[in-house]
Amino acid sequence: MLTVAYRVAGDLVGETALADGQTYRATASATEPVEAIAVPFRAVLALLQENPAFAQRMLALMVERRLQAERRVESLLSRTVESRVAEFLVDAADRHGIPDSRGILISVKYTHQEIADYVGSTRETVTLTLGELKRRELLLFDHRRIVLTQAKELEKLV
Repeated sequence: MLTVAYRVAGDLVGETALADGQTYRATASATEPVEAIAVPFRAVLALLQENPAFAQRMLALMVERRLQAERRVESLLSRTVESRVAEFLVDAADRHGIPDSRGILISVKYTHQEIADYVGSTRETVTLTLGELKRRELLLFDHRRIVLTQAKELEKLV
């Protein structure tokens, strides 16, 4: 299985159905308890027609996600596992990072399997890669969370 993206509280899913009115074709899996709200398709269409700012934001969101998907495909096809894991960690720190005396604490607890699914590798390879990054003192582990101790050095691997 390949994970295309992780979403967090407040993120929208299912927006691709707006293009043709068809049922959302992707799969979403929750890794922790979640509350979701389903908005009727007709209500969203009405908002798009009546509120240009909302329509513009939806278009921007869809373009942003398309560009993210293109970057992911390029990354999967042309970069090493180490580079893809480093990119995952840098992106996770950007989205979920909390300043910490040791560096940047990624507040979301990602399993090695979840990282592997995202970077297109195996759990075993990701575990070895994370171990090597830890040995090089670029990160450390704190109760299933990752702390980037040398974020700038990790960025160089991307």
